[in-house]
Amino acid sequence: IQPFMEEVANGEIRSIFYKGKELGSILKIPPAGEFLANIARGAAYNKIVLDDNIAKKCGDLASELEEKGVSLVAFDVLAGHVSEVNITCPGLLVEVSNAYNKNLAIPFFNQLKIKCTVCYHL
Repeated sequence: IQPFMEEVANGEIRSIFYKGKELGSILKIPPAGEFLANIARGAAYNKIVLDDNIAKKCGDLASELEEKGVSLVAFDVLAGHVSEVNITCPGLLVEVSNAYNKNLAIPFFNQLKIKCTVCYHL
């Protein structure tokens, strides 16, 4: 259970890491009058650059997880703190890719040495 933090109304960061390195980060902003920053429920999102302190925290955690065999991880950051670490369902790769205007899934398929025609059409 997480305590409710009023700062969520100002937005929540989703940052995706692969093999210990940041792929990209977005700020999810809830619709006016709401506090849930859920993109499927109308939240907006924009590409952002992580603050150096948060980037280091997420990078350190991602590197530790990579050593344990977890290559893909998504962090939620709220009020300057990592509030959630998603390893079983690190979603929003499509939205982060869209914000960066490039397909961030390609490194996964390149590593597997297979060609994914779907990935090249996103």
